[in-house]
Amino acid sequence: MIQLLHSRRNKLIAAFLAILLLIAAILGIRALTQDEPDTDQNSEQIISAISLDYPAGWTPQEASIAEQKAGVMWKLQRTDPQANVVLRGVVSDLEDDFDINDLPSELEKTFKGEIKGFDLLDKSVADAGQYKIAQIKYDEKTEKQKQVYTSLMIVLPLEHQTFYLAYRTPQKDFSKIEKDFNTITNNLADYVKENTDQGQNL
Repeated sequence: MIQLLHSRRNKLIAAFLAILLLIAAILGIRALTQDEPDTDQNSEQIISAISLDYPAGWTPQEASIAEQKAGVMWKLQRTDPQANVVLRGVVSDLEDDFDINDLPSELEKTFKGEIKGFDLLDKSVADAGQYKIAQIKYDEKTEKQKQVYTSLMIVLPLEHQTFYLAYRTPQKDFSKIEKDFNTITNNLADYVKENTDQGQNL
């Protein structure tokens, strides 16, 4: 379970990780349990609606009540090849000492302990439009389905709100739809740019 450290920066990172683990659970990477990491939703405002463009072949999915309570605001699914996308948005101020360059390594450390069969493929800080994003890509083999999945987790932090994108597809299909994942991420960055003004919330 995530241990909240004393520094403000580590507390913020722990909150990011808790939210990403919830998204991992929604994608079926791990089970939702009663002792899930606390996302401190009482101090956060969930962004409940968003409208993004997406590539052909994808179908929007309605979030369940449980998923909505976890803050899921947008879901996509496709078949042939099969893949899922989950988006969550939270209104919450970044701490003064927040450094996005710390996130990829912290994500790797926590996911290693939380996800069985975790195999890191890549971690980095990258550009999406005018924004910096933290991302981690990894393989994971499910015990029930006996299949290796590739997941890509992305965090887009702004001064007053943060977005979390999660992609998942069978390992053998990732290269076939990686371009779609990049397009959706950039579409989110474009949407944020068009709908925010000087750091104000959507």
